[in-house]
Amino acid sequence: MKSFRFYFPCFLLLVSSFFLSGCDTVTLHALGSNPIPVLHEPRTEKTNSSEIALSANLNGSVSTTGINIKEYSSIGGHLDVTYRLGNLFSPLFFNGTIFGSYGKLKLTCDESDCNEDFRSLTEEEKFYSNASIQERIRVGVELMPFFLTIGASAGLHFYQDFLQYEDIRKELKRTDYVSGNYSYDVYPELRVWVGSRLGPRGKYGTINLEGSYQLDADYYDNIISLSLGYFHPSGWHGGVIMHNSMILTAGKSFKF
Repeated sequence: MKSFRFYFPCFLLLVSSFFLSGCDTVTLHALGSNPIPVLHEPRTEKTNSSEIALSANLNGSVSTTGINIKEYSSIGGHLDVTYRLGNLFSPLFFNGTIFGSYGKLKLTCDESDCNEDFRSLTEEEKFYSNASIQERIRVGVELMPFFLTIGASAGLHFYQDFLQYEDIRKELKRTDYVSGNYSYDVYPELRVWVGSRLGPRGKYGTINLEGSYQLDADYYDNIISLSLGYFHPSGWHGGVIMHNSMILTAGKSFKF
């Protein structure tokens, strides 16, 4: 009985301290797990010939937000290669992309169950650096009925994250009050788009509306992205990409 009278109060103290200290988990996800911010480049002319398109872009965002992060500003760029088959298989294409970005952000507490341990970090108002490398490979089909461009693709999105934000995220994930996905992983991705060629044979370019969806993504604040892009026959293009943030992008393509 003596042992019971001794251990039972200790058990009650442990349980009560667990609930009173606020052990609710807070989500911090790897920024590279966001949908890759790269526009699909549609054909700008209706043709059955094969084609290789090489594209280089710069993009950036200013003071955007996400789950438990704020004031995220970044700059990045990517290289994109697309091979389109010809003749009978002209609607079929293969695509590969590599994207890199660097940015800084602050932690914030925008979840209703945000605990005191994590909240104390947000009060420091400290900027944390972050770098991401993202790669994507996909295969797709694109049709060009009348003046429209309609297509869909499936592929794999890889990412790797580094620097201060990722270091503190790893450290916090070892505790009981922060959860999140891995610093590197791969997600299946689906994309669909519809565009309109402007002028005869797309003389004035193409406007393209695109949506993407990532599968099997856990601890994730946005698995859907939307984008609107303009593509000129000269190869110059630009647009806006929206998921949990708004990203502006512009670049040039070279076709062979």
